[in-house]
Amino acid sequence: MSRPPLPAGFRIEIDPATRTSADGSVIWGGNPWRLIRLTATGAQRLNWLRVGAAVDDPRSGVLARRLVDTGLAHPRPPKAMSPAEVDVVVPAHNRLRRLEACLAALAGLAVTVVDDGSADGLAVAAVAAEHGARVVRREICGGPAAARNTGLTATRRPLVAFVDSDCVIGADDLLAVAGHLADPCVAGAAPRIGTDSALDLGSDEALVQPRSPVSYVPTTALVVRRRAVEEVGGFDESMRYGEDVDLVWRLVASGWSVRYDPSVTARHDEPSSRSARLARRYHYGSSIGPLSRRHGTAVSGPALSGLLAPLRISTLRRAGLPTPVAVRLAAAAPLRTVEALVKWSMPTSPQRLAYEIGVRHGCLKARTLKPLLPRVGGTTGP
Repeated sequence: MSRPPLPAGFRIEIDPATRTSADGSVIWGGNPWRLIRLTATGAQRLNWLRVGAAVDDPRSGVLARRLVDTGLAHPRPPKAMSPAEVDVVVPAHNRLRRLEACLAALAGLAVTVVDDGSADGLAVAAVAAEHGARVVRREICGGPAAARNTGLTATRRPLVAFVDSDCVIGADDLLAVAGHLADPCVAGAAPRIGTDSALDLGSDEALVQPRSPVSYVPTTALVVRRRAVEEVGGFDESMRYGEDVDLVWRLVASGWSVRYDPSVTARHDEPSSRSARLARRYHYGSSIGPLSRRHGTAVSGPALSGLLAPLRISTLRRAGLPTPVAVRLAAAAPLRTVEALVKWSMPTSPQRLAYEIGVRHGCLKARTLKPLLPRVGGTTGP
């Protein structure tokens, strides 16, 4: 898909890890690592955007687009989305108490509860009615992917927010996240899932893409563009776990952007017992094998190319980096690669160990070793 300028009214914030040369003519950073050379006029526009100026003409929009698409900067939407543009879909299977808390937080939004074969459908309907939500009933439980597809079919507005019944996020917060979809290139945006959750992706905002620090976002709370999700065929109902990762990666592969916005946090209820928490992490890990069969090298260990970064010093200098900067970056890349390899290969907690056992079981069933091996291609640095 062609990439139009970032729309007027958007602002950007330069990523904390992004660096700029003294004269402003070269900017670098991101993951995968990028380097951009700017003209004198481009450097001036960058300075305007850096201090908070809004996009107000096509040229500043083009520069802002390039920066956010490379992860060198992050967008700041001009406003939250209107409730009239968003349908909320809440898949529910039993868990009435959690459903009630979820729906109470979404007051003021158009909510459709998809009852995915709950044991007491009348009780689900009663909770939904109490909070002004409508119910679509599936007589047989088909799992999260099937329930979300049912909700997608049952709604009509251009944006759809998927919120799990064990998740609590306020209506205003959800609309703030939806504001990212004022950018026509964005197909989805997600908040941070509470810091005590296995789904917490950290405090750093990011452009979501495979093989990056934020490689996916969960559908625990996710706002999507209906047209984009329909174009890629919706959720894969054959997947019980990892169906959200699969959808995000298909959107990205189709040319859409997906944003992670940790300035908004949703609360996600974790299982109460230790064994249930470990089992959940095992199931998350078991999805890696099937994901690898679908998405190839999107699932793999750390890239080894950083080990060769010292050989690229001359290339970095020709690209415009000052010699001391090029040397420093090239020397640091092998250390980051070794650190990533150690972290990847050595589980440091029972939760991580359960996840890794799930990964190996999933890989065995899917007959693939790719997720268990480091990646030869790709880069996480110069």
